[in-house]
Amino acid sequence: MALPLAPWVRVAYYGCTVNESEGARAGERSLSPQEAAEALGVSPSGLRRLAEIYSGVRGDLPRDPRTRSRIWPERAVSELGAARRLVLQNRAASIREALEALDRGETVPERRIGAQRASPQLLERMAEDLHSLHDELELVRVELAEMRSIGAEMRSMMAELSGELAGERELHELRRRLRYLQAELEMREL
Repeated sequence: MALPLAPWVRVAYYGCTVNESEGARAGERSLSPQEAAEALGVSPSGLRRLAEIYSGVRGDLPRDPRTRSRIWPERAVSELGAARRLVLQNRAASIREALEALDRGETVPERRIGAQRASPQLLERMAEDLHSLHDELELVRVELAEMRSIGAEMRSMMAELSGELAGERELHELRRRLRYLQAELEMREL
């Protein structure tokens, strides 16, 4: 059964094929790992994770005999694209579950999690709560601005004090040196 590609799956063909002995149908178009990752819109590491899941459900993917890298048959990319779409649409809990459902030929119903329609009263209460949260957020913003202002003032005072302390230290050092010199002078007078 040929599955259509998911809307975001763009497959670029470079004329590469694999033969039946490598696990693909004769003449079937295949993609390199880079091309498959790009077609599915995932990173190379994401493609490796998808390959493990796909292999667990459908069997091992063929490998290039020279490089031992995976070769991605068009049907595998198509099936993974369809499975990803089912997961993104919340119609399957996982890629594995979606692949198994597609394998059985099941149509996967949309899973409705919390999708019931809200009553006008509920919407009104939610709007009131939202306005209340907005008002509280404004109070927090005002307090934060005040705290920042106080912080700036404290930093300024600290800088001033550290300058005064530096002056006091210099004064203390000068007094110490003066006492030393006075003691020296007294010693010489004796």
